[in-house]
Amino acid sequence: MDRIPLAAESAPSLNSVCQHLFCDPNQPQQLADLLANEGPQREREALQLSRLALLNDPASPFRWCDLGDLYLDFRSTADPAQHAD
Repeated sequence: MDRIPLAAESAPSLNSVCQHLFCDPNQPQQLADLLANEGPQREREALQLSRLALLNDPASPFRWCDLGDLYLDFRSTADPAQHAD
């Protein structure tokens, strides 16, 4: 079976495919990580894909941690003055 190359542009189609469990279970999280590294402007897409990864594998503690890490990362970039000491 040929695999589709991992690309951020494939996120919308990946979402519909993975809802039917036809994709690699790691692909949504890999895309979420790529989008998160692009900056806060892509945070909504990264969170959506991380949630999708969690739905595909809800028993994985790593999926829960990945989603929590994204929430913490984006919270700290949203208001850096709030976290200043």
